[in-house]
Amino acid sequence: MIWLTWRQFRTQAAVGLALVIAVAAVYLSTRSTLLDIARDTGYAACTADCGKLAQQFVQTARTGYLGQLYQAGALLLILLPALIGLFWGRRWSPASWRAAPTGWSGTSRSAATAGSA
Repeated sequence: MIWLTWRQFRTQAAVGLALVIAVAAVYLSTRSTLLDIARDTGYAACTADCGKLAQQFVQTARTGYLGQLYQAGALLLILLPALIGLFWGRRWSPASWRAAPTGWSGTSRSAATAGSA
């Protein structure tokens, strides 16, 4: 039975892995820029009392596209659990979009029984 579980899960696993690889690639591409900023601000060579240098490094790094990338990552961390909860494990097919949920007829129970009394 475990093969059936893996067979049903493989699409979600592949999409999840692709997303993790894409996010890792984006953040890896910023590595050299962040290292340059750390070197320029003196934060990379700091050994003691680095509070001011760290603050300067963060302020410099949050300008430009790195700041936008930081905001996008923070928003993703907030929204991702909700999006996963909405769509994970849901079968997406045109037939499932049109089908009504099991046991749902579109009328309330009281309206259905009121006409028969």
